[in-house]
Amino acid sequence: MKILLIEKNATVRFTVTRILIKEGYEVVSADNGSQAFELIQSQKFDVILTNIFLKYYSGFEIIHLAKQSALNKDAKVIVISDAFTSDIIKRLCDMEVDDIISKPFLPMELMYRLSKLFD
Repeated sequence: MKILLIEKNATVRFTVTRILIKEGYEVVSADNGSQAFELIQSQKFDVILTNIFLKYYSGFEIIHLAKQSALNKDAKVIVISDAFTSDIIKRLCDMEVDDIISKPFLPMELMYRLSKLFD
């Protein structure tokens, strides 16, 4: 399974990448919306795991782009953030994201959520 991880925090990006690779996932990472935009246009992903607050393009814009993309319209989307508000959660629900995870989270929570995406 191929995962696009979009996370601005280098420590979180590195840690999550290590966890996912250890569990057998293929991971491509981006640290900003511009990199993510290019990757979504050029590669197919099974899961897009994104933060909301990114440079250049927000997570909202990335989700919209992915859902419009011929390559990634069927990708599952999980949003990770440490700043969820009721307005943000409502907007994400309206965008029909597959899951949201509040930071900090335990590795086993992430693995559980990923496993449930394809049940």
